[in-house]
Amino acid sequence: MSERAVDYQAADIARLVPDGSTVALTGAGIFLEPDEILAALEKSFLETGHPRDLTVVHALGIGDGKASGMARFAHDGMTRRVIGGHWSWSPAMQTMARENRVEAYSFPAGAISSLLREIGAGRPGLTTRIGLGTFADPVVDGGRCNEAAKDNLVERVEVDGETYLRYKPLKIDVGIVRGSEVDPRGNIGFVREPADLDACAVALAAHNSGGVVLAQVECRRENPILPARLARMPGILVDAVLVAPHARKTYLPDYDPHLSGELHADPQAAVQPMEQPVGIRRIIAERAMREIDGARSVNFGYGIPGGIPALLQKAGKTDYWGTVEQGIHNGRMLDGPMFGSAWNADAIIPSVDQFDFYSGGGIDTAFLGMGEMDA
Repeated sequence: MSERAVDYQAADIARLVPDGSTVALTGAGIFLEPDEILAALEKSFLETGHPRDLTVVHALGIGDGKASGMARFAHDGMTRRVIGGHWSWSPAMQTMARENRVEAYSFPAGAISSLLREIGAGRPGLTTRIGLGTFADPVVDGGRCNEAAKDNLVERVEVDGETYLRYKPLKIDVGIVRGSEVDPRGNIGFVREPADLDACAVALAAHNSGGVVLAQVECRRENPILPARLARMPGILVDAVLVAPHARKTYLPDYDPHLSGELHADPQAAVQPMEQPVGIRRIIAERAMREIDGARSVNFGYGIPGGIPALLQKAGKTDYWGTVEQGIHNGRMLDGPMFGSAWNADAIIPSVDQFDFYSGGGIDTAFLGMGEMDA
């Protein structure tokens, strides 16, 4: 951790974000959401008009669907452009996009997370087949969601006779991340969080772009994080730390160590009943269950598919390996606003690594969410 990285107050940390910055965020819903920092930025803009003209980059949807997360940036003049993989958690930002008050882009979440890693590694963007032939492809929309979005942020390239997309690199001026704790040398641990997400990729992209990394944590330790492998973000990447001891971690009223993987309950214990889908979601989920027979590796997307694990548990079907993009492997996967977490997970890995597992062909069956469907 640099000499600048001392305990900051919210007002001080907001001044570290210059006008016109490209800001990368981590978070999924309110998981790992650094909302105390985001609230400080919003307060600063509303009171002083700064920071303004920001470009905000995020892979997964961030916020509670009301006032937190991306909603903090949904003010005319504060945000110029948004590059997001998931927009559902901020109706206010959706409205700004529909009304052409921001330049709105959407790319696959995994492409954005992986692009941040490539930026941090100094490589020339992300070359992948993910998004080819879809809304992200420049022959379709190039990820542009409205008329205000005019720049070409992705291009087609040929490699050994095969067509790929190259998501172009960005200069990340500010990375805003969240962890559980920081030690005296600025190392960040995630031990009390339900996921790691792409926090390290965000920090790496900002640091190696010559930018700053702002970290929100629950507590400051007096001693080093031990075992050392639990210090998941090295202090060399961190420039400023805001200690926010009362920030919410999940939608649950109390902290649950079975979600973070600190404790592992008896699999038969009724830690929490899994919410059963109802209505059309249940009909679709019951039909989808039949597709799992014989599949070893299964992915569940957000939305409609989120109810499938509960029905599988009720039916006693456990002969599959389940994953979600937030980096969770197995366990009792939760639905609704808690989607992306699980009780008794077998493993919790960074979402960037999870997306590599997917794009390389590591799943047999995937159940995808949907924006809309007809009769």
